[in-house]
Amino acid sequence: MTLLAILTSAISAYATTPSLIVRYSNHNATVHYSYPPLLQEIQAKVEEVLDVTFNHVLLNRYEDGSIYIGKHSDTPENKVIASLSLGAERTFIMTPRKGFTAEKKSWRLANGSLLVMQGDTQKNWHHEIPKESKKTVKGGRISLTFRQLAAR
Repeated sequence: MTLLAILTSAISAYATTPSLIVRYSNHNATVHYSYPPLLQEIQAKVEEVLDVTFNHVLLNRYEDGSIYIGKHSDTPENKVIASLSLGAERTFIMTPRKGFTAEKKSWRLANGSLLVMQGDTQKNWHHEIPKESKKTVKGGRISLTFRQLAAR
C-alpha cells in the first residue's frame, strides 16, 4: 500500500492498494510513500472487529474545532466505510438527502470510537464534522476512515 498527503482544511493523507485508481475531491493523485506498518496494524484490528477487508484509508487531522469537513456524501461504490476517531471528541452530523424522509442525527465521536456507514447510507444521507468552538473541542483529533473502494 502507498500513502499520499493532500492539503485541505484538515490535513489529509490516504493509503490504498497500488492497483486501484483513487479519485479524491475530483482529482486523481499519484502516490509515492510506503504504507506505514502502524497503519497496517490498526487496519487489521478494524477489519477483525468488523469482519470486512478494506483497501483504502483516509487520514484527516483536525488541529482544533475550527477545522471541519463540510456536508457531503461519499460515492455509492464505497460498500463499507469505517471511521476510527483518535483524540478530541467531535460532533458528527447526518442530514437526510433530498427525497429521503428522516430526522437529522447527531453523535459525539469520542476517542477510540468506531463509526460504520454501509448499505444505502451514502444514497440517503449527507454527513459532516462541523466547526465547533475551542471551548467545546479540547485538543486535536485524527480520524482514520477505512473504505472498500471498487476498482475503476
